[in-house]
Amino acid sequence: MVTDSVLRVIPLLRVLGSSLRNDRWEQFKRVFREGLSALVTQTRRRVDSVFALPALASVGPVAEPPLLFQLASGYWISQAIYVAAKLGIADFLKEGPQSASEIALATRADKNAVYRLMRALCAVGAFRTAGVDKFAVAALGMPLQSNVPGSLRAMVITLGETHYAAWTHLLESVKTGMAGFPLMFGAEMFDYLGQDVVLLSYDFSATRSLVDVGGGGCGRLLTSILHMYPSM
Repeated sequence: MVTDSVLRVIPLLRVLGSSLRNDRWEQFKRVFREGLSALVTQTRRRVDSVFALPALASVGPVAEPPLLFQLASGYWISQAIYVAAKLGIADFLKEGPQSASEIALATRADKNAVYRLMRALCAVGAFRTAGVDKFAVAALGMPLQSNVPGSLRAMVITLGETHYAAWTHLLESVKTGMAGFPLMFGAEMFDYLGQDVVLLSYDFSATRSLVDVGGGGCGRLLTSILHMYPSM
């Protein structure tokens, strides 16, 4: 029997389903369902901590998939969090709970996909449900907001885009001995990022106005900052 907790995360399966071949989909769902209850149950117990992560140990009679499978699928959650950061969902919810349709309209996204994304993120504690078809930011997800002390939104976006892309070259990196970043981007990380390193070392979340005096490099630094902090 699939528990209510698992049913709340099943929407994530639909998001991922299109990337799997049909002949493997049924087997994939069966293995995934068995472990979701364990993941969700223990995540709920630990979301009081900002640093809480799903503990994937056994929680009793609930069967769970192999630990190797759990480790290999960890990027599903990290990429879901990245998408929420990129779309600025936490910023949009600052004024209070909103429906999936309202979130989709504000972020120019598909409302059905947004609904499934939000249900999945609620299951891991980054957001929470608030009434019928409404969602709010949970304590764990507060750092996804732009204009708050300790904002991690820019960092999450950087991890979900630049670093995630570089890690896709790990196999080639291991085979050749070359770093994955230049394999992906054609340059060493700090050479590629250049002025963007400033974005990783300084928190602009509380800045409302910014002037790039001189604007060297066609204002690339200012453009990058505005890209990561669209509310500025």
